[in-house]
Amino acid sequence: MAIIPSLAIHGGVNYSIEQNASELFNHWSIGWQNLNYSLLLLISKEDRKARIELGANWDREYDYQAKQVG
Repeated sequence: MAIIPSLAIHGGVNYSIEQNASELFNHWSIGWQNLNYSLLLLISKEDRKARIELGANWDREYDYQAKQVG
């Protein structure tokens, strides 16, 4: 889980919460290359936004459910 004050403070003013979460997920190398059921919860407090970023091995049906949280 990552909680940030705002997207702007972390250099993400020109990017969506989805893009920021994906970038952070990859930067931190979350999960394993061959079996990736990991997830990242990114919360931007001042922007009042949240995103669940799922690893590559999650079925795509979970993408829709994860998007409903933000």
